[in-house]
Amino acid sequence: MNPENSSSTPQVPMGRTLLVPVGGSRANILQACKIEGIDEINFLLTKSLFPKGKKGEKQLSLLIKENLVKHAGRDSLKIKATWIDGPEAGIEGCRDSIIQELEKDSVSPPDAIFVSGSTLLIVATICDLFPSAELIAMRGPNLIRISDGEVISTFEKLEFDEYLAIHGINVNNKGKLMIGQEVLSAPPLKDFRMEGSRASLTWSNQKWSTQKTTKINAQSISNTIKQIVDSIGIGAFNFNAYYFGFAMTNSSNDQIVNTIPKPNDFRLLGFEVGSQIKDPILIHENSKKQFYKIGHLVGVLIIDGNSNSEPTLVSTGEIDPSGRLILEAIQQEEE
Repeated sequence: MNPENSSSTPQVPMGRTLLVPVGGSRANILQACKIEGIDEINFLLTKSLFPKGKKGEKQLSLLIKENLVKHAGRDSLKIKATWIDGPEAGIEGCRDSIIQELEKDSVSPPDAIFVSGSTLLIVATICDLFPSAELIAMRGPNLIRISDGEVISTFEKLEFDEYLAIHGINVNNKGKLMIGQEVLSAPPLKDFRMEGSRASLTWSNQKWSTQKTTKINAQSISNTIKQIVDSIGIGAFNFNAYYFGFAMTNSSNDQIVNTIPKPNDFRLLGFEVGSQIKDPILIHENSKKQFYKIGHLVGVLIIDGNSNSEPTLVSTGEIDPSGRLILEAIQQEEE
């Protein structure tokens, strides 16, 4: 954490307790633990994000022990956890679960509540139960006190490895995903990065594999995504599995997995309209088309058969129905 103007920026007083609803993303956990001046945090965990029982308790314990000290620099926090039914239980079900569980656990009124846009239903119920608690929230990189808009502190953006760590996931040196010590079955990732506040995980079938191989890879990706969703819930990651065709669409949920690249995917790699494809790598061709590797994506060139010289390939900015960038060949003038 990098406090902004730490000599004058107001801090949360020492000895205070914080209630943190963790609804759709575990990112709140790490950010909450970075707040200075807090001695005790009670995480309100939805059962869809952390399974209730020994499995969820073990996940939270490993998260606290292995990641918070490393990434948040805190080893003296007192951590508690209460499990509730989240918004997926409906408005009444979620509200009743919060009231029941907080009363059962005899949770003392917190000094402050960490507010997140993804937990509005939960926050509304908590605020009704604890009306005197201060509300603090993230606004961009700043943590603010809602009552007066004062900046309490400023956070650095989560790095990709930090984001993976708080979800109990990592990528090994072969590019394969792991949950804890278990290597998952999907082939190595072709791309992974932070996109805003979430991480993006991408597999891309750039080889002209047999139908059987493509199907096996698609199924292993689908199984891996299911393992991740079962472990940490829906919404923590953007999953992309490109160029696997019907093998992927038939084995995955299109609400969870993106299967066709969009023009913006190519723009993120720097391929605007007219951009030259430097050192193009031909991966397949037939009598009508040539297919090129473009980063972790694919470009396609329609062959006209009239050229005797090496063309310069540029982006048209458009993609075909399979999500391949349509290329244009510009003939170089002979000297």
